[in-house]
Amino acid sequence: MTPELRDTILRLSEELARRRACPFRAYFPDEGPLRRALYPRSLIFWKAGINNRERLFLAANRTGKTVSAAYELTAHVTGDYPAWWEGRRFPHATGWWVAGDTRETTRDILQWELFGAREAIRHGTYSGMIPAHLIVDRTMKNGVADCLDTVWVRHVERQHGAPTTSTIQFKSYDQGRESFQGTSLTGGVWLDEEPPDASEQPTGGGTPSGAGDIYTECLLRTATTNGLLMTTLTPLRGLTPFIDHYLETSLMCMADGTLINGKEGMFGVTPEEGDDIPHGDRL
Repeated sequence: MTPELRDTILRLSEELARRRACPFRAYFPDEGPLRRALYPRSLIFWKAGINNRERLFLAANRTGKTVSAAYELTAHVTGDYPAWWEGRRFPHATGWWVAGDTRETTRDILQWELFGAREAIRHGTYSGMIPAHLIVDRTMKNGVADCLDTVWVRHVERQHGAPTTSTIQFKSYDQGRESFQGTSLTGGVWLDEEPPDASEQPTGGGTPSGAGDIYTECLLRTATTNGLLMTTLTPLRGLTPFIDHYLETSLMCMADGTLINGKEGMFGVTPEEGDDIPHGDRL
């Protein structure tokens, strides 16, 4: 074996090991400490995407809701669905928005989960949920250090023999409702933490900031494409108008697969007699 061939084999072995260590490859296997059987709520959340365009993963901190949404988003933008996947499948490359409270929290939570540490991203390397070898290009935001703006990700689909790419664009609630207007999205939106409600007043009084109704804008962006709207949040502010309305008009999937009214599932409150229990679109 020549030294050149030995070096090539070594580099290939290192690259294969790096790809296998990617969280998307390592998480939720059949067996082991990260086996998916330990995460039944995540399985329910993913499967619900087939029949429910809107989904809310309402859970405490450090329970895996952000990881679960990042895993699903990675499957959609790459098209590389695991064999066991029972959720929604897109047969083509897709476009997504990912948004959090502020540009800084979006960078430190969502960007970190999907693409890895900001110091590494600064130098063009990635260690997040999305496999690094599938990241084609990226642009950065102005004004906030190390914030990704748009990322292009290689998709398994090919058109006329040519590769296709999905896009992920990062946004934040502090940019205001207007920044969520515009184009339709072929994939969907992932909102992490509670979006502001249109009726909410700024701290200290005054007029609303214009950030309200972001959720409605996201629904409009996906309405004509049958796109998905995933929200992951911890109810740190209690029963806000957003959570109250969502639970009132949603179904909750119980551990045995039974679907019941959201408020009944959360609080044990039975809907008023004669009320229609909603179904089909929101979970």
